[in-house]
Parts: sequence; structure tokens; C-alpha cells
Amino acid sequence: MSENVFCTKDSTLNFLKDILSEVMDLFPSQYIHIGGDEVPKTAWKACSRCQQRMKNLHLKDENELQSWFIKQIDSFITSKGRNTIGWDEILEGGLAPNAAVMSWRGDEGGIAAAKQKHKVVMCPGAYCYFDHYQSSPLTQPLAIGGYLTVQKVYAFNPIPDSLKGDERKMILGGQGNLWTEYIPDFDKLTFMALPRMSAMAEALWTNEENKNWASFQQRLLHVFKYWETQKINFSKALFDVESKITPIDGGVEVSLQSAFQEGKIKYSTCDSCRFKTYSEPLKLTKSVKLLAFYENKDWNMKSDLWKQKFIIHKATGKKIEFKNQPAEAYNTGGAGTLVDGIKGVTPWYGKEWLGFSGTDCEALIDLGTEKAISKIKIGLLNAEPSWIYLPDSVFITCSLDGEIYIPFFTQHLLQTEDEKKAERQEWTYVPDTHQNEHCLTDAAGTKISAIGFAARYLKIKIKNKGIIPQGKNGAGEKAWLFVDEIEVR
Repeated sequence: MSENVFCTKDSTLNFLKDILSEVMDLFPSQYIHIGGDEVPKTAWKACSRCQQRMKNLHLKDENELQSWFIKQIDSFITSKGRNTIGWDEILEGGLAPNAAVMSWRGDEGGIAAAKQKHKVVMCPGAYCYFDHYQSSPLTQPLAIGGYLTVQKVYAFNPIPDSLKGDERKMILGGQGNLWTEYIPDFDKLTFMALPRMSAMAEALWTNEENKNWASFQQRLLHVFKYWETQKINFSKALFDVESKITPIDGGVEVSLQSAFQEGKIKYSTCDSCRFKTYSEPLKLTKSVKLLAFYENKDWNMKSDLWKQKFIIHKATGKKIEFKNQPAEAYNTGGAGTLVDGIKGVTPWYGKEWLGFSGTDCEALIDLGTEKAISKIKIGLLNAEPSWIYLPDSVFITCSLDGEIYIPFFTQHLLQTEDEKKAERQEWTYVPDTHQNEHCLTDAAGTKISAIGFAARYLKIKIKNKGIIPQGKNGAGEKAWLFVDEIEVR
């Protein structure tokens, strides 16, 4: 992302007005979208003309300068009998009088705009971004990342419950977004859009109380047949096997399911093992590789082969709590995702990773009983073009009783140039011998137990990069921190 944005001098505004005039001559739409998203203020802070403009207009910061800039554009568009719409960042510094907001960073921007009596189109990334994966990247064509199933699109409600009365009337509707950086042709476009586009249409055109997922599924089967006769490429990820993971003593219980009740799920526990018909949840207390597929012979439908390796370690399935919650769009499985025995795959998608925007990942793990610890490994994502940065440091404290914690280890992450290129990385810590010198004592000063190789509770703080530094992708914005598994040996 370039830090060089339009200067606020008059010649820039006149240039943009000329462009907008041409756009409005070409397109008869009532709403003219002006963008406004992901604009860093770095160039304005260094620009003498922009700083002078702020001084002349008595503006306190660059956010208010952006608001003034957007208001000039909004006034011009309004004078032509049209309406301005922009991404929710145009709220920063104050919303232009006639502008509508397209809310993509969650519901918050749309809610704020509606409460100010501005029109809103809801398209939060967690429900509306069709450029995200709809199943595992191991079976899907390359996408930008993320994870959005047909089921989740169908669950989308564009009118937040927090809006009341006339505020609800400010929501114009919702929108599915399909960006094309990873879409080379029309076949890939229809694959990414269908059937999620159908789910979006019904979610927006049906009152919440009238939605019926089971009915929608059955109707989709008939639509699938029609698309096939028309040779339209579409995703069959809806048939894919999904896993639900529940912690049990010594491991996890894995339930396999498909979106359809009809048909069967077949599974195997290794590449060369015979497939069996799935009938009940599988209890895993040792590391294993599961394979499964869904089959419906009546509809001549068969899913891609689902594969998942489960790594059972001392923290697998154990109780885990967060101090800071991940972002809604990257929190599919909750805190348990970090101790479910599953390592995230790359190319990455949201299901196996938890994403923290501008905040640290602070986890408290209860191992259940005091356990010897010989190694701790943490899976991290390195994807700077997507503003996902490796953490600056990892800090661990441990306890035997959950009351007294002592420092276990802290380390700043230093990497070679080759290591920086890897997308999925593992931070590994092996306790040194001198760690045995640490110990916990009770109130009377009596030694309880040697610490360093033994603990019941682990507090792990993975330090977010914070604000992305200059010269990096997304400079000036909050960095993302993505974590997939905390492995304790």
C-alpha cells in the first residue's frame, strides 16, 4: 500500500472533480463510490501544504483533515444530484453531511453511521467477503485467505440488533464483495461466487424468522443440477466433511459431519487404511492422520477428500482462556483452536488460525495437573502483504497453584533472511538446565517444587507488532498477529 495519497491543495480537488464528472456522465447510478479505505496519513503529516491547510481551517489532526477533504467531494457530488458512498473509514474525523457508509470492518462503522442518520450498506468481512476460502486450501484453488462458508453467509443479518426504531431504516441492505487479485478468469469467479451468492440473496431478501437452512440446502441441490446443465463452474464445498472438536481427558474427540443428512461419511486413520462408514465421534489420545469424504449416490455427489493430522501433546484439549479476544472474522473455533492438536496450513485461511488486530495474544493454559515440560512450540503466520506480522517477542510465566507465577522465559524473535521468507513459522523454546534453579515457595517460605521443567499453569504472552512501521506493508495501521497452535511437550 502506497503512503502517497492525494494532497489537499485546490488543484488536487479540481482534478478529482473532473474525474468524478466523467464518471457521473458514464454511469447513471444514484450512488457514487469514492473509496476512502486504508488511507495512511503519513504523507499528510510530512506535507507542508496539508499542514498549512489544517492550520488555516483550525483542524486539530489529520483525521479532521480527511473529513474536510471528503466533505469537499461530497458537496460536489451532491451538487450534481447524486449521493456519495464510501468505506467506513470516511467516518474518521466526522462524516460528510450527505454521505452513505459501506461498513466492511465489522458492524461498528455501519452502526455509528446509522445512529447519525446516514444510510448504510453492510458488508462485514466475516460474512460478506467471497474472495475468502470456502473450504480447506488443501482442496481449493488459491485465494487471498480467510474462511467463509455458505452456512455463515446464510446466517448474515444486515441489521444489527443494537439498532432501534428509525435507526434500522438507515440500513439499505448488504453486499457480497469479490475482489479479483486471485481470480484469473470467469470460471474462477463463478466458483468463488456460487453458491455463496445464492446464500447472500436469500439472507438479504428473507426476514430472519422466515429463514430455513434445511429448506435452502434442499433447494440448492436442484440449483446445482441446473448449473451443471449450463456448464457453470461452482463450488461443491458445501458437501465437504467438517470436524467438530471437543476436549477429552488426554486428547480430543472428533465429530465428523456434512451439511446434508442424506448420504454417508467414510473415514480412515491413515493413507493406506481401509475406509469405514462413520457412525460415532472418534476419541483421539495419540497423534493420528484422519481422512474422510462425504458421498451421496442418489445425487451423484462426492466431496473432496478431507485430510487432517492431529498432534496430541500435553496441552491438547486442555482449558485455555484469553485476556484479549481475537477479531470476529478470524475466531472460528475460539480459544480452543490453539490447543486442538491442529496446525494451520498454508496458504492460510481463517479456520485454523486466530487473528488479533493490534492486540497481543495472551493465553492462560491449565494443564490439569503438574506436568514436566521439555519443549513449547508456537505456530505463527508470516504474511506481511496481508498486514500479518510475526510478533516482537514471546513471554511465558508458569505456576503450580494458579496463584504465584514466575517468569519462565522471554525472548525477542530474531530471524535470518531465509527464516523471514517462510509463511508458517514455529517459535520453539527448550528449557535450559539453569531454569531448574527457579522455584515456588509458600507463605512460610517453604519450597514447594522445582520450576522450569514442571508446571500446571502456563501464561503465554505473544507480543503483537503494534502499529506497522514505515516502509512496511500497511504502514501506520494496526498489525495483525496470527497464531495456530501452542504445543507443549
